[in-house]
Amino acid sequence: MFAQGIVGNVHHCDVRSLYPSLMLSRRICPASDDLGVFLELLERLRRMRLDAKARVSAGRSQAEKTYYDAFQATMKILINSFYGYLGFAQARFGDFDAAEKVTSEGRSLLKAMIEWLRARDAMPVEIDTDGIYFVPPRATAGKPAEMEKFRREFVSSLPPGIELEFDGEYKSMFSYKMKNYALLTNDGEMIVKGAALKSRGLEPFQRSYLREFLRLKLEGKDTDIAGLKERYENAIRNREWSIEMLAKTETLQDSPANYMSKIGGDKRARSAVYELAVKSGRDYRAGDQISYYVTGEKKSVQVHQSAKLVSEWNPAKRDENVVYYLAKLGALHGKFGSDGEQGELEFGAE
Repeated sequence: MFAQGIVGNVHHCDVRSLYPSLMLSRRICPASDDLGVFLELLERLRRMRLDAKARVSAGRSQAEKTYYDAFQATMKILINSFYGYLGFAQARFGDFDAAEKVTSEGRSLLKAMIEWLRARDAMPVEIDTDGIYFVPPRATAGKPAEMEKFRREFVSSLPPGIELEFDGEYKSMFSYKMKNYALLTNDGEMIVKGAALKSRGLEPFQRSYLREFLRLKLEGKDTDIAGLKERYENAIRNREWSIEMLAKTETLQDSPANYMSKIGGDKRARSAVYELAVKSGRDYRAGDQISYYVTGEKKSVQVHQSAKLVSEWNPAKRDENVVYYLAKLGALHGKFGSDGEQGELEFGAE
């Protein structure tokens, strides 16, 4: 990541089929392929994918567009698997040296693209798998002809066999850390990428808060964030939500019996979800999901001792730990907010 925080007028460029293109243009293939099958097959499949992508835009009906989009996505996975075969020792086309050369060439290409952008007053924001998010040069702002010229020059700077596609323009972008960012399209759609911004480990109220927070940041409404935080705090204090909003749902990765065996042998720490499974007396197995919430009156608690099944929650006698959930909200706000607060996402211990 090159920039952190909010930036506006973000564009995205994508190297079409980066690794396959590098293998084809640099003629990188397994040393064992005496017949040249590897690159010949890769070239044919790549052409099929690019043809399908072109048909998506030219499709006369939504059904036709959907068909070709699904087809090109399938081809993308298939041609990208050629690189994976190079890095798989048991594969017929396994060749670690060739695989390393592909990744090295990829890094060099993206580095050169970043340097080209910077040299022309453009600001790289984020690199994804095979493309770059960047803010164009100030000289192109509001000047379509200058922007088109900039793009043509960028494309012409690339080596033969490497094709660049400009496939997105966004009103604003929030960059948190590498591969964790949010985008606001020009028609108001919000796109969120990365586990840190949409982790399943967060309770529903945290995920909801984070989405509202991100939209305010992307829309430049920072002054409304304090009110957002206050609204969520009041909802927790006044017990306005059903318990599902506060509950965490986890999947058992092991059987309760194996969990107890590991606990007895000091091979793992205690876990709220397994403790609840054991105490319930039910026949829980690996793969089952359990939803629970935290009770008590203190911020710092042993979660495995204070957890309670959602099915046991009594709306007439609410016992969720208000200060614990307020602290979790404060930590989330402090992690992503701009008011200097600091905090961790988890409070207490399992």
